[in-house]
Amino acid sequence: VLQSPSWWTPRNTLIFASLLSAIVLVFIAWNVGLRRRVRGQTRVIRYQLEEAHSLRLQAEAAHHEKSESLANVLSLQRDLIAAQEKLRYQATHDVLTGLWSRGALLDLLRSEIERTLRTGNSFGILMLDVDHFKPINDTHGHLAGDAALREIAHRISHAIRPYDMAGRYGGEEFLVVLPDCERKQTESSAERIRDAITSSPFVVSNCAISLTVSIGATVAPDCA
Repeated sequence: VLQSPSWWTPRNTLIFASLLSAIVLVFIAWNVGLRRRVRGQTRVIRYQLEEAHSLRLQAEAAHHEKSESLANVLSLQRDLIAAQEKLRYQATHDVLTGLWSRGALLDLLRSEIERTLRTGNSFGILMLDVDHFKPINDTHGHLAGDAALREIAHRISHAIRPYDMAGRYGGEEFLVVLPDCERKQTESSAERIRDAITSSPFVVSNCAISLTVSIGATVAPDCA
């Protein structure tokens, strides 16, 4: 065995070196190709991420714009409803006192008459006239007279039921419609309003003024 010739002859050594070099070259080529593929895939993924980010920004911008447009539409709708409600209120309420206007109250009175004809129930009607009101305007001025009318309307509103209807008929005259009231209830309502107006003086232009009212009352249909 010791005398057998060595395997590492120049020829075998050259063959082994060639094989080893080929393996190394193949590994290097495979590694280079893998790196290029990884870099290519990385660029694709980065591009896709940038594209997704751009689309997300566009979607957020579109959503924000849509939200702003919707908010503007809702705001305009609220303003329109508020304007319509204001116009409706101005058309049906007296500007000075805030009570029903004459036209609106007469429409309510007609509706109450029709309802009474259908149901057979009675309702009361009160006509109020402030006594000696002209001297207030002559003595203290029309602004003081307006303040007195507003206070009278306030006291009337607090002296009637929530579903009763009070309005300014004209000047210093007021009309009150009392649904589902018979004669005794109508008289009680009139007395309650009279007491609310006369129980304490009105303060106008730093002066205390006592006011009284004349009240006419009727019941429809008259069941007395």
